[in-house]
Amino acid sequence: MSPTDDEPELPEYRGHTAAFGRLMRTAHEGQTTVSSMAPLVADLMKVRDEELVLLSQVRAVSLVMVWEASVAAEVARRTIAALALNRDAVTQSTAANDEALRLNREAIVQSTAANDEALRLNRAAIDQSTIAINKLRTATESWSKWLTRLTIFVVILTGVLVVLTIDQLLIRR
Repeated sequence: MSPTDDEPELPEYRGHTAAFGRLMRTAHEGQTTVSSMAPLVADLMKVRDEELVLLSQVRAVSLVMVWEASVAAEVARRTIAALALNRDAVTQSTAANDEALRLNREAIVQSTAANDEALRLNRAAIDQSTIAINKLRTATESWSKWLTRLTIFVVILTGVLVVLTIDQLLIRR
């Protein structure tokens, strides 16, 4: 909103900004010109782009003269409107890109944190597996020693029993 938008319109130029009214007061027969040109300007604003090009090549349409300056002014108005739309689109696109970048950065941070946590858990699991393997080795070695001792004892016991049995058999004879 410009500073003149909230100014009251001038009575002789109703429907126009106060700034427009002040400028027209400086023109010769400004009020008459505005009242006679207002419908033409409104029609000029409604023509399609290709019609505007055609009008720029024609000096008279029906009984109304179309001046090059009027067509150029309308082209300029449309250009300004298109630039404003483009500026808004660029602003929205930039905002959307900024938001997408922010979301990507958040996702990267979260992904990195999850990867770090998974790495920590994997290392802890590897440490626990290493401890379990070492305990299993120790237990295997311990059981192996005991089984070896037991086997030797059983062999010796079997030998003793065989000797005693033979001795019993020889004594009974």
